Amino acid sequence: MIGMIPIYDFFILRKAGYTMKFKVLVTEYIDPSGIDFLKSKGCEILYQEKWQPNEIMEKIADCQALIVRIAKITPEIIDAAKQLIVIGKLGVGVDNIDTEYAAKKGVQVVNAPVATTNSVAEHILLSMLYCAREVGIIQKEFCEKGNFYVKDQRQEAIELEGKTLGLLGCGKIARAAARKAAQGFGMQVIAYSPSLRQEKLPKYIKAVPRDDVFRLADFVSVNLPATAATKGSIGREEFAWMKDTAFFINTARGSIVREQELIEALNEKQIAGAAVDVFAKEPPDHDNELLHLDNVLATPHSAAQTREARFRVSLQLAEEIYRALQKRKLKWPVNKLC
Repeated sequence: MIGMIPIYDFFILRKAGYTMKFKVLVTEYIDPSGIDFLKSKGCEILYQEKWQPNEIMEKIADCQALIVRIAKITPEIIDAAKQLIVIGKLGVGVDNIDTEYAAKKGVQVVNAPVATTNSVAEHILLSMLYCAREVGIIQKEFCEKGNFYVKDQRQEAIELEGKTLGLLGCGKIARAAARKAAQGFGMQVIAYSPSLRQEKLPKYIKAVPRDDVFRLADFVSVNLPATAATKGSIGREEFAWMKDTAFFINTARGSIVREQELIEALNEKQIAGAAVDVFAKEPPDHDNELLHLDNVLATPHSAAQTREARFRVSLQLAEEIYRALQKRKLKWPVNKLC
């Protein structure tokens, strides 16, 4: 056991030939693959599916690694972790972790940014198909009201072929969705990101100005990180730019969208519908109108939650955490240590 050895002595002792047993605190559900990997490396695992903040504070004092999904990791928690070396995020977005404060304290933050790419990209395609075929409206009429002839009464369903997918942000997930949409469904794809250069893009993605994504696309997909610059950056003005036949998709972060203004745009028929996997408040209140509109696909931040993605996230993150514990070169560092 490491016990209460000062953090700066760990690696000196290892070089001297001592065997180190790192302690890892896991705050939420994780696929067993990651836990099994860390155990195979001799790590001690403290795990339950949901720790309260005060429990994290109590348990973390002598831990060298912390694995989180949505738990908020504050400066107070980082200060309580006297031996902490690394924080691992199960997924991509790290807006629940104070990465700057962690860096000041010499704590590395890592994530698994490629593990969920395919799952979220497929969810974007699911969202487009759900909206295009009016699944929510037709299912309600048929299954709840017994209206078999809704198929003849509704004339608004569309095909994806030839339609335009507009991407706000053009990272790994957006590019995977673009490839599937263009090559699988014959869609046109346009994209905006501040640093996007056409010569760096595959031929099936066309770089356009930001407002053109809203004005020209039949489906607008948000694929941006949650930052100070993107928070609340999409609202009434952007929805007014969109076609009244277009759909809005958000699998990124709820904080990017002014949620009430999205609800207004839907109710006022400024846009045809939406698919939202993320919300301004999570979990959302049950009376959140987005959960009850017929032309909205609402899912509980689950776009990345496939069996395959959970396996990849868990194992890839565990491997990255162990590299950090061993002071080896990292694949996916999030913050730069001070």
